[in-house]
Amino acid sequence: MRALRHISDQEKNSLLITDLETLLITQHEELVTLAKKHAVNVEYLQKLVQQSSHFKKKRGVCLQNAMLHHKAVEINSGVSIIHYKL
Repeated sequence: MRALRHISDQEKNSLLITDLETLLITQHEELVTLAKKHAVNVEYLQKLVQQSSHFKKKRGVCLQNAMLHHKAVEINSGVSIIHYKL
């Protein structure tokens, strides 16, 4: 049973690899035509494509943290700050 599953997984993997290779070839061809159209290097376009997939999410304050901070300031507004000796 395991041998049949292993063979089936290998076949699926090989089909995935061939489809991926055709996708990469067509993508490269489209990049070349786009580079010729806009008179830029293919390497420059590849750099732009790779950068767009690696942007990080902004670390902005979410609404919950902002509301919690506002409530903490509201509650602690009358409390004095205690200094501890180190």
